[in-house]
Amino acid sequence: MGRGTRGFVGWDLDADRVVFDGDESRSAELDTHIPTVLGGGDVKSDPSRSDDPQCTAAQKLNDVASAPGVVVRIHYRIVIKQIGRRLKDFEHTVELVIGVYDALLGHQRAWVKCKILHRDVSINNILLLGTGADCRGLLCDWDLAQTEEQLNDYETTQGLRLGTWQTMSALLQQYASKRHQLSDDLESFLHILTYSALRYFAPTGDGVNVQGIARKMHEHFNVTTTRGLSEVPDGVPWA
Repeated sequence: MGRGTRGFVGWDLDADRVVFDGDESRSAELDTHIPTVLGGGDVKSDPSRSDDPQCTAAQKLNDVASAPGVVVRIHYRIVIKQIGRRLKDFEHTVELVIGVYDALLGHQRAWVKCKILHRDVSINNILLLGTGADCRGLLCDWDLAQTEEQLNDYETTQGLRLGTWQTMSALLQQYASKRHQLSDDLESFLHILTYSALRYFAPTGDGVNVQGIARKMHEHFNVTTTRGLSEVPDGVPWA
């Protein structure tokens, strides 16, 4: 059965103009795996005097406002319908995998249907709703997201390398001028599972060096050295 799409010409009583009214049967699946926004906006600096939003001032104090890469940030608030748990608070493997899988579905829909790329896929940006097999995941914090048009514009993709270092793709970390691509976000989902498995599951077996694993995790996910970069094998060339 199709969607039964129909169209009507209507009249907007508020705007006093002709409008087009689309009529169809939508999918019954409402779970987009993305938080529902109830409201939000910029925080005003002084509502009684002006509509100017609050913004950072550190760059002015340091006299580096014109320096390359320095971004003036504006204070805003957003209200979300769902109240979830952090992904790292999962109770067992099922919740971890479901949370990451659902977040991947939300990411897929945003890209396929809207051509919007998240650009900061990390363990801190996935929320869990429910428990056990009924658990569901949400991909949140879309403030670094960009449209496909923005991604293809070299000027808008340059500047500070923003994102979460622990789950950022290897090529983004290694090449400062690389444009953020779909493949980089997909790689981040894999890093989330690897990081979570190594950090939150106790290693088993005889002769396991827990301190050695912790040290290697810190070196791999949190810091980098010239020697470490030299040991990264060549991958697929990027454009």
